Amino acid sequence: MIISKTEIFQIETRALYEGLVVAWQEGLQQIKVESTKAILIDVVSNKYAVDNNLSKVRLTHIMLTKSWQVRFQHVPREQNNVADCIANMLIGDLNVKCYLVEPPKCVQALLENDIQQFGIRVDSH
Repeated sequence: MIISKTEIFQIETRALYEGLVVAWQEGLQQIKVESTKAILIDVVSNKYAVDNNLSKVRLTHIMLTKSWQVRFQHVPREQNNVADCIANMLIGDLNVKCYLVEPPKCVQALLENDIQQFGIRVDSH
C-alpha cells in the first residue's frame, strides 16, 4: 500500500484533532503538542486554518480557540524517539485508537535516559 503525502497530512491532522479532543474531555488546561510536521503546526495554528478545505484542520483550529493553553513545538523526526517507539508498538493495527495510561516500557527507558542525561529532578508523591 502506497500512502501519498496528502494522505499522511490528513492522517496526522486527524490524530492531532482527536488527541486535542481527548485532552479537552479530560479537563486538561495546558498541553504541549510535539510534532515532526512543522507545516501541520503552522496550518492549524494560523488564520488560514479557517479557510482550509480539510474539515479536521478547521475543527482543530476551533479546538485551539477554547479556553485552554495549547503550545506547539516542532521536533525533528530524528529526535522523536518516543513517537517512534509507540508507532512501532502499533505496526499493523490500522484505524485503532490507543490511549495509554502508563508509558510503555520502551518510552519509560527513553524518559529515564533523558532524566539522567539532562539532570532533571523528579518529585515523587
